[in-house]
Order: sequence, then structure tokens, then C-alpha cells
Amino acid sequence: MNKGTDIGKKCDHLIQDGEPMPLHLVLGVLKQAINKDVNSKGFLIDGFPRGNGQAKELISAFEKKIGRPKMVFFLDCPRDLMEKRAVKRAEEGGAGAPAEDVNKKVALAFEADEAENIPIINFYEKINPDMVKRLSTIPDPEEVYKQIYTAMKMKKLK
Repeated sequence: MNKGTDIGKKCDHLIQDGEPMPLHLVLGVLKQAINKDVNSKGFLIDGFPRGNGQAKELISAFEKKIGRPKMVFFLDCPRDLMEKRAVKRAEEGGAGAPAEDVNKKVALAFEADEAENIPIINFYEKINPDMVKRLSTIPDPEEVYKQIYTAMKMKKLK
């Protein structure tokens, strides 16, 4: 996203204010990025769409504007591991946030995941169970990357 464009300025303003991006802006940015690279075999879009309690509406809007995904990854991370990683990242990043604060944010992320992301995963699993690839994030990041790469290669997406 180019911060000098109108859409970039709108998005930057919302980010600075801690406001969520309206769906039409997010879809516009995605569509713009996808249209730039006409020779690409595909795109990996991380963390979108999120449900916000409106999974079907989001999926419909996404598929009308962008298209149906060929594959959906669900990276499953146990809460205790997410807390451990988040605390470590906060310590290494110099944020100095107390572990208790970090753990509260992880708890909120887990609640949001249940409410927002799981309905989308369930929706795509009902359409086509082979479309959704659930992966554990317990292995180190290199192993998770290999699993994603292999799954994409098997679907001829890479």
C-alpha cells in the first residue's frame, strides 16, 4: 500500500487512530496489489478475511471482489505457546511489557480467533474439506514454512 495515494492516506489515518479498516478499503488494497502482478501464480493473503461475526458477508464480498481461494491455511497455535512466544517477543523487542499484560492480549486474541476466524475456516471446510489445510505451529517456523510450501506445491500453487 502506497502511503501517498488517497487509499493509503485513509488507511494510514485509520491505523494511527487504532480503528479497524472498512471492508471496502481492505478489498480495494488487495485487489490493487493482485492486479499489479498479472504474471503471478497466486497470492498468500495472511489474516484475511476475519469474521467480525459476519463470516458469510465477508466471504461473499471477498469472493465477489477478489475470487474464491484455492487453499485456506489455518495455523493452529496452542494458547500456552502463543503466550510464551508473545512474552519472548515483547522482551526481545524492548517493549518491556509485563508478562501479565502480554498474556491478557493473547487471551483477547484467542477469543477473537474463536469468534472471527473459526467460522470462516468452518465455512470453507464445508464447501471443500481439501481446500483447508490445518497446520500446527508447535514446530519451529522453518518447519511450518516447509509444510505450507509443500501443501502449495501439491496443489500446484507454487
